[in-house]
Amino acid sequence: MNRIAKLLSQRKWRQSWAQLLHVLEAGTLSVQEYEAWGGYAGKIENGLGQKWVLRERFWRDLSRIIAGAELREGVRTHKGLIFFKVGAMCLFSGRKFLTVIRWLERAYEEDRRFFDLRHERLPHQQSAYRMLLIVRALDQFVRENSDAKHVISTKGSQVGLFFGQVYDYTLSHPPILPRVNIRAFDQLLRRNPYRVRVEQSYRAAEWMLRQKKDLLGSNLEQYGVAEAAVVLCGTTIEGILLRNKTVRRKLRRKKIITLGDLAISYIASCRPTPIMTVALIFVWYARNLIHPGRWKKAKGIIIDMNFADFTLTLTGSIIARMAKRSHRK
Repeated sequence: MNRIAKLLSQRKWRQSWAQLLHVLEAGTLSVQEYEAWGGYAGKIENGLGQKWVLRERFWRDLSRIIAGAELREGVRTHKGLIFFKVGAMCLFSGRKFLTVIRWLERAYEEDRRFFDLRHERLPHQQSAYRMLLIVRALDQFVRENSDAKHVISTKGSQVGLFFGQVYDYTLSHPPILPRVNIRAFDQLLRRNPYRVRVEQSYRAAEWMLRQKKDLLGSNLEQYGVAEAAVVLCGTTIEGILLRNKTVRRKLRRKKIITLGDLAISYIASCRPTPIMTVALIFVWYARNLIHPGRWKKAKGIIIDMNFADFTLTLTGSIIARMAKRSHRK
């Protein structure tokens, strides 16, 4: 173990990687010592920086060695962290969503298995399940939307990394403070009654998600509040796009304008970045999932408080990016 610690202190990440695998394979470090090997693995991963493919290879190597050591020692350890990390790195490097989903499902099954054994940490509140719902939604809406499909096929790593960053933000910054300040709404909508009508939807969604901690222990209420927050996110984006003259010009002949119409018009006429394109479509898709006729088609996707928190964070990012773009103009 001293050898690994020394290599880590010298920032020799590749050598640390090889040494960790060696001591696990040799049995010098037992797979049951989760805190020890997990701590070393975390430091090695951080040392590899944003080399997502390399980090994926590291966690895959670790998965293989741990599985072999379990067989030799006749024990089982929690491999949820490893599976989750492989899935996350697949997302960041732009791999197919089905590959990401497969690894996250394995991580979730590990969480479920250990909950059945120890009754600690509810599996649906852990990282694997939370990210799994988001990636399932990404996979489904990309299948249904040609614009999103094109962006993912060409800019998959950019989009995957962005959605991973938004997800991380929901973990480290619970929705207590406003995600978007008042200036962003001023920049996009100016000061008028209409602006207030739009911003109040966003602030209401924020307020709802401030109750997240208390609601997680409830039964059906948490899901109803989560769905209401997602609807309000969609309403906010709809209100902002309705005030965009370029967007409205393309839709002037339509009597009834939906969020989908507005999003498609904005993408076609304003040519946002790939990240903005997918973010807009995701919020539109998430809002549509609330429709009673859609829920049966949303295979494996549950609109819970964590999903709503992600959608709110994504909505805030869209508003901030739109405001910045408007300011440049």
